[in-house]
Amino acid sequence: MTVFSNPANIRPRIPSLRLPAVGLDRTISRARSLGARLSLLARDREEVAVQRIRLLQSQMGLDGWADLELKAAIQREKAAIANEPPRHDLSHCTAKVFAIVNESISRRLGAWRVLEEKSEVAKLLQPCEGTVGDLSCEETLSYRETVAEGMERARAPGQGRFGPDLLLPANFYHAVRRLDGSGQYRFLPTDQQLLAGLHLLSNNVIEMQA
Repeated sequence: MTVFSNPANIRPRIPSLRLPAVGLDRTISRARSLGARLSLLARDREEVAVQRIRLLQSQMGLDGWADLELKAAIQREKAAIANEPPRHDLSHCTAKVFAIVNESISRRLGAWRVLEEKSEVAKLLQPCEGTVGDLSCEETLSYRETVAEGMERARAPGQGRFGPDLLLPANFYHAVRRLDGSGQYRFLPTDQQLLAGLHLLSNNVIEMQA
């Protein structure tokens, strides 16, 4: 990921002084050393920012929230940030917003793949025998029923292709996680993607590697 600072944030350059030839090599060497240390410090701060977002997501237990709760939380944090003074560091409110958005994206690009499948709901409710992974047959059927209810809600008239009004309960996502032994329906935004969002928030131009 390449970060290009917003020209509006760049301070005017101070005219350079002509240095004696004797000390020029030493000055260049020190400047390079300082630049390397500053770059390392910036990377450390970025890692701390990402860790803070993921820690908040875990501490808040967002994977147990319903979609409606996530939507309401975003509105509250949006109002809180609007009342904050401008700042370039990762404030607590901003970290919470990224944590909530991170959970929402994980659902939309992960668990929602179940809703796009062509399989009929009735097939999910077929009897099972023995155990499925670490789940008993009764647990498997219970989770399948929950997923089937979510699929029927998504396919209800007026939803289109899972429009913004589709708000699913927390137990739907829990059921998908429990049934998804292979991780087929899991999606986790990478650290680079989170960092890209933070840089965009600071009005920096981002070039992501394909």
